[in-house]
Amino acid sequence: MIRQPSWTYISFILILFLTVPLPCQAVIPDHHQVIYKIDFTNIRQEPSSWLRSQGFSLEKEADKPSFITIDASEKGLLLNIKKPAMGMFVKDDLYLENVTFVRIEWGVDVYPVGASWEKGVNREPLMISLSFGGKVNADRFFLPDIPYFIGMFLCQDEPILKPYIGNSYRRTGRYICLDRPEPGITIISFFEVGSAFQQWFNKKNTPPITGLVINVDTSGLANGKAEAHLRKISFYATNKR
Repeated sequence: MIRQPSWTYISFILILFLTVPLPCQAVIPDHHQVIYKIDFTNIRQEPSSWLRSQGFSLEKEADKPSFITIDASEKGLLLNIKKPAMGMFVKDDLYLENVTFVRIEWGVDVYPVGASWEKGVNREPLMISLSFGGKVNADRFFLPDIPYFIGMFLCQDEPILKPYIGNSYRRTGRYICLDRPEPGITIISFFEVGSAFQQWFNKKNTPPITGLVINVDTSGLANGKAEAHLRKISFYATNKR
């Protein structure tokens, strides 16, 4: 079952807009259209092969079944983290201009024990990270140069819609929990990435989206087990016609 945003949730968002401006909406305005979509409910072959056919590379423990297994069902792409691990499914062949909103259908089946961005334990069962433009200088000499990025995740206890700064890439990266779904529930999240980029990085314009990373990270946790699923990711731009 997919849970649409409730009127209570919509009212909460409206209150936030009236107090502290945040780049989030419960619905997509009518004058926007989908310019790109990835549908993980259409997997009809071995999931890792399908991901590679869609331009994803499997990095860290993403390609190690003893750490992370991936499967497919009516819920979409299933991610099972068996023990403390970090897996990345990286797609860096995108070039999506004028993206305003992203829409994600996803859920968490088992939350990792001990994960909490609010308490400084920066771990999560599922995160979608978007890269913007080309590479920029990292804020520490030992880090590789990568583009600006925004990471969106689901959480169990953290405040929603609060931007976090990580331990690395503090100048060029931001993270935000979009919702706190109950385990096993599929939800639909909307996020105004164009506005967020401009606010958080003090820019007048939003560069094209040039990459997408599906990330799971329970590394360093005592137990490290987690499960999550991902159905669809859709990107919207303003329809000027």
